[in-house]
Amino acid sequence: NDLGVLYYQSGDPDKALAYYQKALELEPDNLTFQKNLADFYLVEKGDIEGSLSLYNRILSQNPSDVESLSAIAQICLSLERYEDASFFFNRVLEIQPWNQTAWKALEALPRLT
Repeated sequence: NDLGVLYYQSGDPDKALAYYQKALELEPDNLTFQKNLADFYLVEKGDIEGSLSLYNRILSQNPSDVESLSAIAQICLSLERYEDASFFFNRVLEIQPWNQTAWKALEALPRLT
């Protein structure tokens, strides 16, 4: 996983992907490895389904994982699924009532009537 991060930072996404995948293969329950691969799928590959699959896997292991809840909320925003985004941002606020990012995102959502 660390090699994946280093390769990604040095501009070699293909090697980064290979190392992220290998890390997850070796430690399939490691939340950090899952998050790194999910983030990579989303940001680098634009693979929403692949990233959502991993984020949901993380939430099945740790339903209070704020990073994954926030990532799913952001994906919902990008897909203009505002009710879903609202659900996930509110879930973040149940866990971290002080989370300003979630508060601001909720305030910016179109009014759902």
